[in-house]
Amino acid sequence: MITTTQCTQLPYPTELVWDVITSLTDTSWRSDIDSCRVTGPHTFEEVAGGSVTAFTITHKTPCAHYAFTLQNSALTGHWEGRFASDGSGTALTFTESVSVKNPLQRLMAPAYLRRQQRRYLRDLTSYLRRLSRHVVLIDSQSEAEAPLLPLLRRTVAVALEAEAVEEPCEISILLTDDKGIRQTNREMRGVDKPTDVLSFPMFDLTPPAGPQKAHLDPATALVPLGDMCISLQRAKAQAKEYGHSLERETAYLAVHSVLHLLGYDHVDEGAQKRQMRQREEEIMKKLNLPR
Repeated sequence: MITTTQCTQLPYPTELVWDVITSLTDTSWRSDIDSCRVTGPHTFEEVAGGSVTAFTITHKTPCAHYAFTLQNSALTGHWEGRFASDGSGTALTFTESVSVKNPLQRLMAPAYLRRQQRRYLRDLTSYLRRLSRHVVLIDSQSEAEAPLLPLLRRTVAVALEAEAVEEPCEISILLTDDKGIRQTNREMRGVDKPTDVLSFPMFDLTPPAGPQKAHLDPATALVPLGDMCISLQRAKAQAKEYGHSLERETAYLAVHSVLHLLGYDHVDEGAQKRQMRQREEEIMKKLNLPR
């Protein structure tokens, strides 16, 4: 059995690091594999250079401990990751143990594993850096909403990354109730009724073209993409109605709003609405929050 361990400090929230590493639907950031396919509740497969590796998840404690077994034609093994928040980011330690079937390959395995781990960490760090360049300002009116704030920041970042937005953006989010969003709807749109989410884009964009350097605010070096207002009261009711979690409903409303800020619309039942719905579902899969 050959065992290698990597320890690293990442200046990013543990929730974000956890979501990226454990996502089985968004592996586009990894240069070491060609594809990933979920095969069961606790199993998945990765394809790299024509070789298929089968994985079985053996432990998953959110933001703390993730482990799985792995097997392909050349080896069998076990991978374990430990996550810890230390105030300035995330301390990540992962250990990989493998048994190589071919005696000749066994001699080169330690160097190969270390090389692959360094490559994985480079890809991970690069992707986290891209996700973290955007700024999300959240006006929350209750401490009870605090657990949703990291999710909202992560959702906005993943949505912007999925839409290939090159420029760093700033988005403001107001979390309110039905009364508050009704007032905003009345004052800003002349519609005197509550809704689930409102979007106020700063620019008139047309997908797939996103914001450009000309949209940057010189004072902040960010694109002020716009504002969104979410009624958590309505989100809770809709989550209950649709039979899923408040987290999924809130993330969906945020994704919906980000797409509006980028110029997507659904004014009719035609192609625009279908395109927007498709993008919403694709982004929700990247967030590990599919239907």
